[in-house]
Parts: sequence; structure tokens; C-alpha cells
Amino acid sequence: MSWNEIAAMEARSSDAALHSPGLNVCVGASSGGHLAELMALTSQSARWYRKPSALIATLPVGSKLEARWGRVSVIGECNRRTWFRALAVMYRAWSAVRELRPDVFITTGSMPMLFVAAAVKLYGGRVVWIDSIARVDGLSMSAHVARSFADLCLSQWPEVAARYRGVDYAGEVF
Repeated sequence: MSWNEIAAMEARSSDAALHSPGLNVCVGASSGGHLAELMALTSQSARWYRKPSALIATLPVGSKLEARWGRVSVIGECNRRTWFRALAVMYRAWSAVRELRPDVFITTGSMPMLFVAAAVKLYGGRVVWIDSIARVDGLSMSAHVARSFADLCLSQWPEVAARYRGVDYAGEVF
């Protein structure tokens, strides 16, 4: 995915902050396939309008990725069945956003990233939600919630995007 596809968000906004030289772009993903998709997406970040300055992850990503990002915030894993853990993850997500103050947050989804995305919106930032390519039959539960406030919500399947209002298709990450 190129910056032009992500920049569709800019076309929807007259906010001059998106053109600021100090624009703070942050990316986030949970471990496994979500992180693999994010790494594939950000491998093209040299061609983006602004390169990401920080990564929010659910598990430690290792020294190789930490060196690539410089700033990595680890917030922990949770899902809809682990509500007590989810409360702790929510707190760490809000703390990471308060510290990083991203202007734009790009994520490949998951429940922990939903907490981050909500915090980014409440702090006045923009959110790009890219639902996982594994979601062939429909949006994830997190994407259902995120599409209500995300500035750009993308599915990697044109058939899925066509079924939901507020969801676009701009290609696949892989």
C-alpha cells in the first residue's frame, strides 16, 4: 500500500496539521499476522509523505525491530474473553498515546489497537484502520467498532468493503 492510498484521509480533511513538517505518525499492531502485515506495509514507508516515528505493539518485538523504530511502546495482549487483562491493556494504551501524542495512527487492527485508536481520536489525532487480510467473510469485531470513528477504515477484500458503510478497499498489504 502506498502513501497515496493512505493519503485518501488527507483528501477528506482540510486540516492543515496533516501538512505540518512536525507530523507525528505512529503505527501499531498485535503480534503474529497483524504485525507481519504492518511490517509489510511500513517497508514502503520511505515513499510515504511522513515516515512513522513510533510503534505500539502488544508484545516485545525484539532488538532488531526496536532499532528500526527507535520508540516502541508495549501495551500487552488481550481479547474479548480476558476483560480484566483488557483493563490493564487499555490503561497502557492510553498511557502510550499520552506519551507519544501521534497526529496519525495507522493500525492493522486487534482489540488492543482499538484502545489505542480510541485514545488517539480523543487526543485529536487521525486514525487509519486496516482490517486483517484474514477477514475474508466480514469485518472483525474491532473493525466494526473502529469504523464508527476512524478517519479511514479499509478492508483488504473488495467484497467485504462493499458490504459495509464507511469501509473502503485500497488493495492488499501482501
